[in-house]
Amino acid sequence: MSSTSPRFHIVTFLVPEDLLSSVLAVLNPQVRLLSVKPQDPPPEAPPPASRTHHYQNGKRNKGIKGEDLVFTTLALSTVPTPRSKLEDSFKSHGFSPNSLSPIISKLKTTGLISEPSPNHFFKTPGPGVL
Repeated sequence: MSSTSPRFHIVTFLVPEDLLSSVLAVLNPQVRLLSVKPQDPPPEAPPPASRTHHYQNGKRNKGIKGEDLVFTTLALSTVPTPRSKLEDSFKSHGFSPNSLSPIISKLKTTGLISEPSPNHFFKTPGPGVL
């Protein structure tokens, strides 16, 4: 049977001078204090990086086109989708909810979506779909 010796770690703290005696007082008797050195205050942490926005062709790239987002949202439901659900989907992807209206108008005109009841939309089946 082999016995293993305990592992040790060197731990470094940066402690304000007024708290130093409190920190030292709570040390376990098995802990050996190796050194205490005065230190100038640490430099201020840099502010967190702001979220960067990517642009393409002068427009903010949100990772999906508005038309595709409408199709994706409508495809998730087998019943007509209320306009409020489409607006929520637009907001969550960084689009203005006001940009939904022209997209809906365009898709209705081209026959890609239908409006069976006011403010409820359904994706029109494509060619070859029964």
